[in-house]
Amino acid sequence: MTREYVLTALHCLRRRSSDDARLVLELADGRRVHGWLCDVAEDVDLALIAVEEAHSHRLPLASPTDRPRPGVAWRGAYAPPGENTQLSGRVTHVPYRYRSRAGGAFTGVQLTVEQELGDYSGYSGSPDVSHEGLGTRVLLPDVAGTGPGR
Repeated sequence: MTREYVLTALHCLRRRSSDDARLVLELADGRRVHGWLCDVAEDVDLALIAVEEAHSHRLPLASPTDRPRPGVAWRGAYAPPGENTQLSGRVTHVPYRYRSRAGGAFTGVQLTVEQELGDYSGYSGSPDVSHEGLGTRVLLPDVAGTGPGR
């Protein structure tokens, strides 16, 4: 989101020992920085993490944002440990109203995925970087349970 904060899927942090636990964040370039959980929205599966001493890490600015449009290409910036495939695809629906498994609702962007992996575990919570300056979004699992492509 900014140099100081990271937005991710809350379920990605389910193994943390407490709400104030120190976290290790791995950046796209392989560097690791520390942070801590500063806010959660359990009903929509989101977590806000503050980056410790963010100013000293020379972190890049978040991509400039634009209004997402159907058909625009996107790519995932990360892959789970031990996985070499990075996801990519296209924006399909904007705006798209989601209902989380916890019952919360939010408006987002629906994306298709070009890679047929069968199991997308580990990809949620990672940022999506658009090819056309649409900014960074958090990839959440398909809340409807319909599987690949969304």
